[in-house]
Amino acid sequence: MTVSDCIAHSKQCRDMTVSDCIAHSKQCRDMTVYDCIAHSKQCRHMTVSDCIAHSKQCRDMIVSDCIAHSKQCRDMTVSDCIAHSKQCRDMIVSDCIAHSKQCRDMTVSDCIAHSKQCRDMTVYDCIAHSKQCRHMTVSDCIAHSKQCRDMTVYDCIAHSKQCRHMTVSDCIAHSKQCRDMIVSDCIAHSKQCRDMTVYDCIAHSKQS
Repeated sequence: MTVSDCIAHSKQCRDMTVSDCIAHSKQCRDMTVYDCIAHSKQCRHMTVSDCIAHSKQCRDMIVSDCIAHSKQCRDMTVSDCIAHSKQCRDMIVSDCIAHSKQCRDMTVSDCIAHSKQCRDMTVYDCIAHSKQCRHMTVSDCIAHSKQCRDMTVYDCIAHSKQCRHMTVSDCIAHSKQCRDMIVSDCIAHSKQCRDMTVYDCIAHSKQS
């Protein structure tokens, strides 16, 4: 069944993440989460944490879903969290994250607005209405935005010139901002990943 049908009619599915639902639904299994969310009216306004999977099947998820792994986005509605950027929308995370020149200097309009003022808006509305952010690079946005300060390591490294090529253990050790973040929790205890770059770890670690 479709994800929307599954969620609508099945007690078992109602509290599943979209990824779990997709995993168990043959029809949806190879859909990107973005496509799933886009076609499922009742998923669209779920919180991201309820809707996005942290599973092996998401490792190549589109950028809009990757953003869900950021502490500050986790409780956004999905419609507020998905990027309306043609360039990013269908990009796999590994192409877009830390080592991708194309994304690194993106304007905020191509990324997601991380401002309190935008939190309950659709990204499209936020970008349209925020003259100040529209043409900023992500790094400028992070620098000027209080609420980016508590980003996950994943997001910190993806967007932060200073962290981008550090090993996770170096980043965690040296940065208060990174210490309690999602990737650090996953990686800190994993001998295999500890000295990898975050990019490599994300690419190769089922946990991350």
